[in-house]
Amino acid sequence: MASAAVGGSGRIDVSRPRYPQDTFTGRLKHMFSTTNPLLVFTSSTKLYEAKAIVDAYKKKEEPAGVTEEQIWQAKTLVDSAFHPDTGELNNAVGRMSFQVWGNMTITGIMLAFNTDFRMVILSQWLNQSFNAFANYTNRNASSTLSTSTLLKSYVLATSGAVTAALSLNHLIASSATLSKGRHLPRFVPITAIGIGNCINIPLMRSSELANGILVKDANGKEVGKSKDAAKQAITKVVFSRIAMAVPSLVLPFYILEPFEKPGRLLHKHPALRPVGMTLIAGACLSFATPFACAIFPQEDSMKTKGTDLDGCGTDVVYFNKGL
Repeated sequence: MASAAVGGSGRIDVSRPRYPQDTFTGRLKHMFSTTNPLLVFTSSTKLYEAKAIVDAYKKKEEPAGVTEEQIWQAKTLVDSAFHPDTGELNNAVGRMSFQVWGNMTITGIMLAFNTDFRMVILSQWLNQSFNAFANYTNRNASSTLSTSTLLKSYVLATSGAVTAALSLNHLIASSATLSKGRHLPRFVPITAIGIGNCINIPLMRSSELANGILVKDANGKEVGKSKDAAKQAITKVVFSRIAMAVPSLVLPFYILEPFEKPGRLLHKHPALRPVGMTLIAGACLSFATPFACAIFPQEDSMKTKGTDLDGCGTDVVYFNKGL
């Protein structure tokens, strides 16, 4: 089910991304365009206009004079804001184009006050709240999610992340050996977030694990639902989300370290530290978000042999992995 920018008729294939999705470079170009943080400021009116252009083009009813570049621009807006399964407009906060803005703010708080008991709780709560919303928005929509499951996921992920952060900080502070090092405390936030993601995402998508997700053959025909495909999709999303967070949660400490020495800027003006942390985190996320999203194709595939779809009549199935 390879992506192609141009169909056999010579017209643009708007059912596929502009760039080939069977290579990392192609996926990266696609993700750089659709996760662009500036796209989140696009008005709903303009987004629906873009969707109307793309929908009309699919029916060969596009307005006269519309160029291919205009079609691709409209397609980029559609991919950035509308759910690929339902076609519904996603809430702006849940879109991947909002990841930089949301995560840089939360990360700045998390890093600047990473040893403050109250701020650790606040930042981890904010992070898991934001993650829960993003995970729900970008789920595979073929499975439903009950309110009780949603709340369970949220509470457990938040509790796990907060407990991990506080426990690690306490362990480091109470150990004569560990407390002497300056590096170990810097890895507490990413460890806590990793634990939270390992809880949050599988629980948020637990109905997919229980019931399977919709899979299709190479021609787009529905084959059925697969629990094994759901496991593969969720595992890859967890990995990508953790990879997305690593640069912004680790690098700011080391980039700002020279400026914190006696006589330097942040030593004289410590109030600037949270600002510096936030800005560097934002810069890291601007690149880490598309890179992490491009590690695996959003439209993933799975060989059916040895899975719950063995004998279904097709060797490979395709499905929306989610982001």
